[in-house]
Amino acid sequence: MAAGATWRSWYLLGSDTGIPARYNRMFPHIQRLSSYLYSPVDVQFSVEVDKSQSEKWKQELSIASSSLSRDFHRRAADLAFGEALDWALVKGATFVKLNWGHNGVDPWVVQPEMMGVLREDIADLNAQEAFFHSTYLTPSMVRRMLYGKSNAEKIMKRVKADAKKSADDPARDDMFKQVIIGGVNPVATTTPANQAGGIVQWMSGGNIDISPHVVQSLIRLDELWVIDDDKQDYTTIQLLGDKVVLCGEDQHINLCGIEGTHPFVRVCANPMYGNIWGRSEFANLWPIQDAINQRLQGIEDVWRLQEDAPKGLIGFQGITDEMKLSARKPGGWLVEPTPGAKIEDLAPKLPEGAFQELHDLFAMFDDIGGMTPTLTGHGEQGVRAQAHAETLVRTSSPQVRDRALLVERQLEDLGDLQLKMIQAHDATAFELPPEKKGGIAAMFGGAQSKTFVLSQLPEDTHVSVDSHSGSPAFSEESARLAFALNQRGAISAADLIGLTSVQHKDRLMAAAQQREEAQAELVRQHPELLSKGGKGR
Repeated sequence: MAAGATWRSWYLLGSDTGIPARYNRMFPHIQRLSSYLYSPVDVQFSVEVDKSQSEKWKQELSIASSSLSRDFHRRAADLAFGEALDWALVKGATFVKLNWGHNGVDPWVVQPEMMGVLREDIADLNAQEAFFHSTYLTPSMVRRMLYGKSNAEKIMKRVKADAKKSADDPARDDMFKQVIIGGVNPVATTTPANQAGGIVQWMSGGNIDISPHVVQSLIRLDELWVIDDDKQDYTTIQLLGDKVVLCGEDQHINLCGIEGTHPFVRVCANPMYGNIWGRSEFANLWPIQDAINQRLQGIEDVWRLQEDAPKGLIGFQGITDEMKLSARKPGGWLVEPTPGAKIEDLAPKLPEGAFQELHDLFAMFDDIGGMTPTLTGHGEQGVRAQAHAETLVRTSSPQVRDRALLVERQLEDLGDLQLKMIQAHDATAFELPPEKKGGIAAMFGGAQSKTFVLSQLPEDTHVSVDSHSGSPAFSEESARLAFALNQRGAISAADLIGLTSVQHKDRLMAAAQQREEAQAELVRQHPELLSKGGKGR
């Protein structure tokens, strides 16, 4: 929690003092890097099979891919993953939890402060024998969780009684400050030299001020996910408050509803061997940001002294307040009979090369952050052709592109988990075109079945990100490759639409496929058309 509060302060303020930096390069760096690693706008999933006959399941897989991609955007899982990535770059690692709600998948972004694992040296959450997640719920949320239970009222009374006993617990208050408020008190405990005391720092770090009534009513919910040796599956134990066990006491079940699966996906763009929490993007950047803050403060101090320079009255006898005011007044003058009396400015001079050193620190910041001028949209000297610029981007971005592939793998894990949850909880039937029925339709006698549900897909079904659509680092390159393949006749127009980012993709693909089928039928009925037009046209 202490580390998370520190990195959060560097991210939002550009310093760890609680005072906003004059030039915070941390925040735009994370926003720029995150946008380069992942973009939620054009994410498209492809549902594929490993060992089953892909041609046999072609229609079902196409429908599953479109349905999953639409649901991923409709349920805001794309935005949740983007938010989790931002904070993973700041804190090292975050988690996305998928819950099944009344209307489908409900994604939650879980901060690392609210997670715990049995072995922190194992980076793969799926390899953990046990881990837990804590959160806080309002009484109304708890009541909805208990809906349908015969002892719901009894549990609510017991939980409220326990909540009143622990309301004045200092450790509990500190927990709320660290996790919910963000680790930084909204009212500064010390008075900075350049600020008045007692002022609420509401512009400092985006701190929130929760109503005391709401804070006192919140109830802690702990979830323990542990491997059950007898079932070889996860067992979920829920503890509400300090004493009430909601799940796991009388029966052992996996609340995720999917055998061998838990609802969490770890997001980490900077993995570190032997540490599940990863490494913050700021681990190497904060010394440079701190140096920038010091240089800017020093330049401002000297500039302010030059703007309102202190005066030295040398040789004057008995300096009075009237003399000081006269010396600082426009058009003012002083008379001093002492020989050699003079007035001198005592303002220091700005060190030579101060601004050049500041620009060098900016360059060092971008270099350590992996952001070359070409990646940030700035031109390079001597670059005049597009091909030359694209070559510079490819050769200067392997560090960022490697991390983009890592983030894409985690995005695939989230998409795969969402598909499994839909298969387990949603029985929506999809209609297959009668002339194109395969897979499920063939299992039930061809024309006898016209619909299928996602749970009927083969067990070896897996999800991948279609055409690297999740990362701007690869999307443009993938689009050019798709157009090149189409020009060579390697893929059809429908396949080209599927590999590119366009609006109304499903409708355009269906129309292109209908045109291709109509052309094929026309050629079948009139084969003489193949010999007309010259050169095989």
